[in-house]
Amino acid sequence: MTFIRTIPIVQITPLIHFQWTQENPCLRATELKPKIQTFITEDLKRVDNSLYNNKEYVEAIKKFLPDKDGQPRPSPYRLDVIPNSDPKWYLPVAGKYDAADGNTISKFFGTGPITGIPNSAYFANAEPLKRDGNKDALRLAVFYDEPLTIRLSSFDPKVLDLVEKAIPYVLAYHNFGTRQSKGFGSFLPEGMSSSELEKHLAENPSFIKIGKQNISDAKPEKILEKINTEYKALKNKVGFANGKSTNSSKLKDYFASKNIEWEKNFVSKELAQEKGGAPGPRVHYVRALFGLAELYDYPKLSYPINKAKITIESVPKDKIERFASPLLLKPAKDQLFLIARPIPKVMLGASFLFTGKRKSQNLQTPAHFNWDEFFKLLNTWTHVK
Repeated sequence: MTFIRTIPIVQITPLIHFQWTQENPCLRATELKPKIQTFITEDLKRVDNSLYNNKEYVEAIKKFLPDKDGQPRPSPYRLDVIPNSDPKWYLPVAGKYDAADGNTISKFFGTGPITGIPNSAYFANAEPLKRDGNKDALRLAVFYDEPLTIRLSSFDPKVLDLVEKAIPYVLAYHNFGTRQSKGFGSFLPEGMSSSELEKHLAENPSFIKIGKQNISDAKPEKILEKINTEYKALKNKVGFANGKSTNSSKLKDYFASKNIEWEKNFVSKELAQEKGGAPGPRVHYVRALFGLAELYDYPKLSYPINKAKITIESVPKDKIERFASPLLLKPAKDQLFLIARPIPKVMLGASFLFTGKRKSQNLQTPAHFNWDEFFKLLNTWTHVK
């Protein structure tokens, strides 16, 4: 006999789906199920010890664990995410949004109306949106106004009990799809309040520090625009005032208090402008601690703005290929949560080679970082944990 359960969930922000052109793209079971499995095998004991140690659930929990040879077992349940309304389409861009672009893309793909997400944390649409850009490389984000349905089915009702227990926590702990650390692809169980979400987040020992802010405009595009603005203030915010470069960054301020200078000024002055100056002993690759990219655009500290491409690779090469941001921005409809996760030790005191058009330079990341001290600088966030 097959047992079936359904769970309604609501979408908070658009999802950037790697197969967005398929019919009704949605939250993928292949992304959700591994997180459910991890929760049941690693977190359930902390969240509900009586359930985890209940003798009636021993066999059900075993179905989520590797077999005696260490191999994954066949999934003991099926999960489908079912939309209950037509998709709405969003075009995320890193700068200003031109409605003409939306109209062009709508006609190209036949999607219907497209809403722009200006000043977002998604940069990959810049090249495809150019006049001669490859439009097939564009990524739209999908959003459903009506609650979606998670449909669970299994021959074992106790397996479904475990999955039902896991889903609210998994949705609280994670966003989904591309650029999930920057707030894209946020879903929550229908009816979960911000206070319930806060409680789930605060109880997670992997979340070292948590701050929150109110959201005044719950439109999906406004939430993501707010997230990018807040994140830039944390990691890096660069602009021009009266023809001069201006910087404002909590990360920069934190390390300045430690007598450490971030790399941006040196790279912009020396590598981007192809000069030969060497960095002083205080200069470190500071921004890497909030996420590692292989390529950065560095302003040449000139006006009007002119940028140079700088490639960055670890030393020795490929020791550190990618490092996702330890900061997770989790939005609900009325509140935004800033979540700090551990920075891997391999990222502290690590060496990286910066290469411009003609010059190269090794820089190290700082050897120490303290989340408690950093969060003390965040005076626009209410501290939760």
